[in-house]
Amino acid sequence: MTSDVVDPAKEEAVYKAAAVASEFNLMAADFPEREFEMYRILRQHMPIARQTDGGGVLGNGTGRGWFFSRYEDVVFAFEHPEIFSSATGLPFIPQAVDPPDHTEYRKIMNPWFAQAVLTPLEPLLKELANDLLDKMLEKGEFDFVKEFSEPFPTIIFCKLMGFPLEDVPQMMRWKDLFIHGMRAGKAKELGIATDEAGRLDPAAWREVMTKTTQEVYAYFSKMIEERRRNPGDDLVTKLVQAKYAGERPLRDDELLQTLHLFMLGGLDTVTSSLGLIMVFLATHPEKRKEFIELMDDSSRVATAVEELVRFTAIVSPGRTVTRDFNYRGLQLRKGDFVILSTPSACRDERVFQNPDEVIFDRHPNPHVAFVVGPHRCLGMQLARRELRIALQEIHRRMPDYALKPGEKAGVYGGGVKGVDYLPLVVAKG
Repeated sequence: MTSDVVDPAKEEAVYKAAAVASEFNLMAADFPEREFEMYRILRQHMPIARQTDGGGVLGNGTGRGWFFSRYEDVVFAFEHPEIFSSATGLPFIPQAVDPPDHTEYRKIMNPWFAQAVLTPLEPLLKELANDLLDKMLEKGEFDFVKEFSEPFPTIIFCKLMGFPLEDVPQMMRWKDLFIHGMRAGKAKELGIATDEAGRLDPAAWREVMTKTTQEVYAYFSKMIEERRRNPGDDLVTKLVQAKYAGERPLRDDELLQTLHLFMLGGLDTVTSSLGLIMVFLATHPEKRKEFIELMDDSSRVATAVEELVRFTAIVSPGRTVTRDFNYRGLQLRKGDFVILSTPSACRDERVFQNPDEVIFDRHPNPHVAFVVGPHRCLGMQLARRELRIALQEIHRRMPDYALKPGEKAGVYGGGVKGVDYLPLVVAKG
């Protein structure tokens, strides 16, 4: 016989998970304060949670979607693009393209971000980091985001791409519109009409995105034509000269969609990761001291940076279900939108012992902060190098710092997490 007795504690936990799922909104202003507790509840009791509006990030117009919080489910979706497609309607190559086309695009681009290409950049990275630190240390207190985590990766990436540095402010605005424009409070800051909660309605959002895409494409169209006339030693030129499957030049639409994605990724992801890492180190001086003690050991510092990347994973990318599919007893429908949370997967206690602790010598560390599967981050080797050198140079020059008294970091959530304000004070002496 089976018992009909219901475990009250388990029933209460499931109800709590359902409540979390119903109010779950990556874009909410208070989301970062509750983020990891919400992830923990979902992983334990509702690892595949039904979403009704996804906080405005479902993107499929149906209101149907799911949130994957466990490591194994996130990895499964990343590794099965034939079921969980990256072709979500966004005009981005190679991110929003599935194999086999995706494979051909990556064959073109992968060599540009290989270790042999990136190693000669190290002197430039160190020089730029120290130039920025010189200006910061003259003041003694500063906004780390504006003074370092934004300009450091942005200047490096623009030099690689061949983007004019004087155009960076405009590109940063375009990037913010695409990545952060629906975040509560950010839309208003960007000068976009919003409701009382600071959110755009879907129609207004589409209008803004259409206009911004037109501006971005007009800008890059001129750049493409210029490189065709006057090739340079940069990635825009390499892209213009590339051959798809070794047979044909890339079409203008392919070039535009690729440059669009490069702009968004190159101007945001390292900034976000570095900002979150510095928030942690500023508020955990004992871990900062531990990092400083190991950072000159090439093997140990690489492992430590990898752990900081796991701990501060930033992306929750979306996928579209390609066909009706029964997954773990739940019926996913063709067209459903799935959010894959790398921040939650990277804290999954089933995979990582003491996941909410930074353990600099963690091994193994199979984190998914850079995604896995065919869409693994194209620029992850550049990101790792930028993060390592930035953290080494910062802590050589300013080993003792803290949040400015009475202030706090401006950490935000969303499909890409980050920090838009980090007031630091350097200890004198």
